[in-house]
Order: sequence, then C-alpha cells, then structure tokens
Amino acid sequence: MKSSARPRGRNTGNGTFAPHVTYATGKTPDSVAIADLDNDGDADLAVTNQQSANVSVLSNNGNGMFAAQLAYATGSWPNFVATADLNGDGRFDLAVANGLSHDVAILLNICFSAPPCPGDLNADGQVGQGDLGILLAAYGLNGDGDLDGDGDTDQADLGILLAHYGELCS
Repeated sequence: MKSSARPRGRNTGNGTFAPHVTYATGKTPDSVAIADLDNDGDADLAVTNQQSANVSVLSNNGNGMFAAQLAYATGSWPNFVATADLNGDGRFDLAVANGLSHDVAILLNICFSAPPCPGDLNADGQVGQGDLGILLAAYGLNGDGDLDGDGDTDQADLGILLAHYGELCS
C-alpha cells in the first residue's frame, strides 16, 4: 500500500516559513486536526486517510518535528476529523466522519496514564532514590520525569516525587 505525504512549513518567527517537511500518512489524506493527543504539552496531528480507511496520528517530538504515524482504523472513506474530550477524562479524543459508511467513528484516547503510584517512575513499588535519579536526569526536558502530565519535567514534578518519597505502592 502506497502512502501519501502531508507537507508542512515551520514558522521561523519573523513572518516567514522554513521549507516544508513532509510526513507519511495513509492513502488520500484529507482532513487534519491539531490537538495535544499524547498529553505532553505540544500539538500533535490527526489526519484522515480516505482510501486507507484510517486516521494517522503524528506525535510532535517537542521541537516542531513529528514522529512516524500511528494508524487507527475508521469507517469507509473518512473525510473529517475533530478533537474534543468526549468522555471527561482530560484527554482529547477523535471523532471521524466517514463518507461511504455514513457514520462517525469515535476513538477514545487511552494514550496517557499517570503512574499508579505518583513518583514511582521505575515501577519498583516504592518512591525512592532510583525515581529521584530518573527525575533529575530528565529535569528540564520532556519525558520520563513528567509526573503532572504537562509535557516537561520541572519543579512541580520534583515536588510530587518528594511529597511521596519513601512511600510503598500497593
């Protein structure tokens, strides 16, 4: 199956755009929605692919570039995608209108979940020195130490970890 690509230009900050970058999607991309789909603080893309009968999600890497698509099945000939928190869990979900199957596919976002025990970053069942090391290594960056789900590892995350330091997780 051959893929299409969606060109995109990055704003340089002075009213002009850098040369476009293309990202692979499914066949016949049609509609694009922009929302923070992975709850990391930056805008991701959802693209309907009519002939592929799916929607591609491209996660923003935090620098304006996007990871390879993850494709999710929809109905026949998806031609529009919208984002909203449809089930009240704080995450953007997708609603995809399908032209040939005459229906709407709802894709609930299950991507982001907080650790079962706040601060237990290494999942060893307790909040301790190993978790503090992970958080400090990620401090100032996106990623492993982000306990509050805002897309970066900062003093708020350190506060969460320290508030639970020494706790055993059940």
